[in-house]
Amino acid sequence: MKTIAAALLLLGSLLMVQGCGNGEDKGNGNGNGQTATIRGAVIAVDDYKQGEGRQILMEVTKENGTQYDRASVSIPKDAKMFAMADGKKNKASLADLKSGQSLEVVITGPVMESYPVQVNAAEVVITGGGDTGAK
Repeated sequence: MKTIAAALLLLGSLLMVQGCGNGEDKGNGNGNGQTATIRGAVIAVDDYKQGEGRQILMEVTKENGTQYDRASVSIPKDAKMFAMADGKKNKASLADLKSGQSLEVVITGPVMESYPVQVNAAEVVITGGGDTGAK
């Protein structure tokens, strides 16, 4: 009987330890390894973390499966930046982001459920509006 109780205790301990991950999200977007993209218009652009990237507020386009109408997007300086021009994806920079532009943002990591929702960008594509900065 003691052996069964010890085995159950060990099994329970292993299950609890397994459930206590390190919080690291290996995938993109929703935590299950799938990529999530949001589209919308830039409302505001600001620096964050003393030059480590940009912070934008987006009015999110409601599409199939989109749950949010606004998003606060942190864009680190190592995020991939592109601008569409003449049907081509050209390199862009954080400095090219302007209020009024249309964007597609590939998000990575956890989604902070607040209002507006807070996400981190892995890739940003400026699709239109204003000067896209494409070269």
